[in-house]
Amino acid sequence: MPSVRAITIYVNDMEKAIEFYRDTMGFDIVHSSTTIVHLENDGIPIILEKEKSKSTAKYPGTSQVVIGIETEDLEKTISVLRDLSVNIVHDDPQQFPAGRFMAIRDPAGNVIEILEFQRKDEAV
Repeated sequence: MPSVRAITIYVNDMEKAIEFYRDTMGFDIVHSSTTIVHLENDGIPIILEKEKSKSTAKYPGTSQVVIGIETEDLEKTISVLRDLSVNIVHDDPQQFPAGRFMAIRDPAGNVIEILEFQRKDEAV
């Protein structure tokens, strides 16, 4: 059976991408070159790869892959990201069947959803 072994995020400016993913989002760099950066992640490795242009995918509304990063406290995480001038897509938390989320964009325009899963003791 097939299994996912890596997630590649295409970026048009590697320096801005490294600053965002390392300094803003907190990922450590395992390996880096001018065109590829391997980010340490608990689970599937994340690879940044240099491309010529920014993402033009419309979010929401078009088919695309979106990375989800879990947080225990959505409001706190979004507040920190706002203070860091991150491009936040939603004004308010959005509901999904397992909890709440807000979407952000990296400097290349890629969307990341910050997910807060509902705890079992909070189930209605």
